[in-house]
Amino acid sequence: MKILAYDYKIKAQPSPVEQLVLMGRHDANELTITICTGMDRQHQESTMIHEIFEAINWQLQMKLEEKQIIDLEIGLYNTFKNAGVNLEPIMRELPNG
Repeated sequence: MKILAYDYKIKAQPSPVEQLVLMGRHDANELTITICTGMDRQHQESTMIHEIFEAINWQLQMKLEEKQIIDLEIGLYNTFKNAGVNLEPIMRELPNG
């Protein structure tokens, strides 16, 4: 997946990453986004949006705090879902379901 100028690899993790706490992770050094696939698809989609915001925040050096990224994730995810936007194109590299 291309996010701004960088090509990211999307990785599936069957259980939450890092000590059963995180549902996703953005790694700027490896240019990867890891998503926990052991949760329902809605949580996966919301987490993917969150990690995309993390990547944009890093690339543009926006210095957004985690709370701001969470708020953007929730707002955008709910707007997309309420509008019927198909999020599968950004989820295609993960197993379905």
